[in-house]
Amino acid sequence: MKVVASIFRTLSVVTFMVIIAGCSGSDGSNGHDGLEALILTSTEPIGPNCVDGGIKVESGIDSNRDGVLAQEEVDQTEYLCNGEAGTDGTDGLDGYSSLLAMVAEPMGSNCTYGGTRIDSGVDDNRNGVLDASEVDQTEYVCSDSSQADAFEGVVYTADKNLDGMAELYANVGGEEIKLAAPAVGSESISDVKVSPDKTRAAYRQGGRLYSVDLLKRSAPKQMHPELVTGGSVLDYAWAPDSSKIAYRADQETDNVVELYTVFADGSGNAKVSGALVANGNVFSYAWAPHSSKIAYLADQETDNVVELYTVFADGSGNAKVSGALVANGNVFSCAWAPDSSKIAYLADRETDNVIELYTVSPDGSENVKVSGPLVANGNVFSYAWAPHSSKIAYLADQETDNVVELYTVFADGSGNAKVSGALVANGNVFSCAWAPDSSKIAYLADRETDNVIELYTVFADGSGNAKASGALVANGNVFSYAWAPDSSKIAYLADQETDNVVELYTVFADGSGNAKVSGALVANGDVGDYKWAPDSSKIAYRADQETDNVVELYTVFADGSGNAKASGALVANGYVFSYAWAPDSSKIAYRADQETDNVVELYTVFADGSGNAKVSGTMPSFGDVGEFIIVQP
Repeated sequence: MKVVASIFRTLSVVTFMVIIAGCSGSDGSNGHDGLEALILTSTEPIGPNCVDGGIKVESGIDSNRDGVLAQEEVDQTEYLCNGEAGTDGTDGLDGYSSLLAMVAEPMGSNCTYGGTRIDSGVDDNRNGVLDASEVDQTEYVCSDSSQADAFEGVVYTADKNLDGMAELYANVGGEEIKLAAPAVGSESISDVKVSPDKTRAAYRQGGRLYSVDLLKRSAPKQMHPELVTGGSVLDYAWAPDSSKIAYRADQETDNVVELYTVFADGSGNAKVSGALVANGNVFSYAWAPHSSKIAYLADQETDNVVELYTVFADGSGNAKVSGALVANGNVFSCAWAPDSSKIAYLADRETDNVIELYTVSPDGSENVKVSGPLVANGNVFSYAWAPHSSKIAYLADQETDNVVELYTVFADGSGNAKVSGALVANGNVFSCAWAPDSSKIAYLADRETDNVIELYTVFADGSGNAKASGALVANGNVFSYAWAPDSSKIAYLADQETDNVVELYTVFADGSGNAKVSGALVANGDVGDYKWAPDSSKIAYRADQETDNVVELYTVFADGSGNAKASGALVANGYVFSYAWAPDSSKIAYRADQETDNVVELYTVFADGSGNAKVSGTMPSFGDVGEFIIVQP
């Protein structure tokens, strides 16, 4: 099986289609740091606790996060008492001292949620340090799950007990924990999503929606009342602040899909979409980045007329915000501004089958068309908010029918400008992406030569337009690209040097410093996909780099140095199927049938390829790991 699909090799015809794609939301906020377990030692005088005196050891959770164990935070007290004094004798050598050593204990089998390890023993060599060979006793003071703020580990699904029936597991510090087993019939667990605050995991199973507490590991909670016969939860999304889940379901009437919200613990289930006309349905939805409202698309008032609505998370304040539509008009998609100030949406609002771009405030005010006047048969095809929310980039055949170009506009509709520059005859812009810092836009276009797709960058006002990809071999094309999270570089896939040999390159946003970063490929080898580390330091990619059709995982620095295979040695016919970076960029998790053909297991490895370890536990011959998520506070 080749990693690079055949579509990579046949990019000669591009058809633009507008689909009811739905509403887009944003990333959630980071969770809080967990609470620490603290130890306090003090001299214990002669008394009832220690007849000959000793050491008092107090421990507890630092609830107020001040780094000091206050008296009201003490959960446990122990005493290390001196031995009874003997009779006087002749003077001899000084006795040996007893020592304590305390170190942080990570999450794992000794302390599920972390804590402190206390080693004690006699200073046999009198050097004042408790050496490893001198440790006589070890105890652990562990943090309580109720005191932890966030989960850390790997969450995954696997069919370990019955072929094809996935259950939910976690690996915490090397300890495997089953979080949930199928609860209905013979349906597998799927569609696992961890809350943005990293305390809960939600999943769908048997048409139902469940949530499990990752810290307390209590029994999974069904997130809704019993569904009507034939009913099913179709999809769901966590609020960015983790307070609630929104989901679509035909919960009350079979085949009538409505929108609901529920608190993370399963309480407060409420229908938030408005009353639907006969045959009406909710088609898509998106949380506002600030979590207070939801935007959704529905034919709520008129069958087959899809309009845009907003509602508060508790169901109040339901309002249509897309304005009056022309006969047969519809809203096709919507997306919140990252700052939640506005919603952009595509609709044939003024003229049937003429799709234009609009923005509106969440309460329905300030509804304005922001795309420019369209040529006959022109349409807007796609759009994207700048991360700083001030502008929108969009693709449209605005000036010439069937010539798709790149435009930017302010959210109020002012400053509309074409930024993609002059195109060759039959040239088009195929996609675009904002830099994370909003400084530039990258885009793919056959701008200079028809059917030769190259990578360009441009400032939001249209200045500084530059080709970023390198010179292409005959028939070469750029197939995909991605900004580094810090906006410093762009990675892209192209058959830049050899036709039909797809390799990985990086380049600065101004087009300088173009470099191939994937390693030398075996005959017929290709790079299939790639992902930036969250800290932008490295790129992970899959390729059949060393052996044709044997897809392995590699990492490389953004300048091309340090190329290393990260996956372990594969069994015959083994394959790496998917992978993901840890949020702190330290490790990568990946799925592979690394040890046994057709038994897909889960592994983690450091970014330099060291420390490769299987984390999915023992797997039966029929078993496979399905979904997985690396979770870090």
